[in-house]
Amino acid sequence: MDYMFDGVRHRERFSSELDESEFRVGELLDVRVDRTDPTRAATPDGYATEDLLLQVPTLLEGLGAVMIVISLALIRTGPRRD
Repeated sequence: MDYMFDGVRHRERFSSELDESEFRVGELLDVRVDRTDPTRAATPDGYATEDLLLQVPTLLEGLGAVMIVISLALIRTGPRRD
């Protein structure tokens, strides 16, 4: 979603993008912006840029990277033979 704050255009992902059927392209929405950090914004309906669900892809990406590193380490060391 694009919004303007202090003459600067911001493009942030809102949790509302998970339910796009509620809004139409070009529709004007009231957005409340944190003056200290304009990337943090929310609508009166409760859709926000920092919704927990928006963090899931980043969390899964990090978890996947850790699993790859662990797998590569295990492959490199090979099975233990006593």
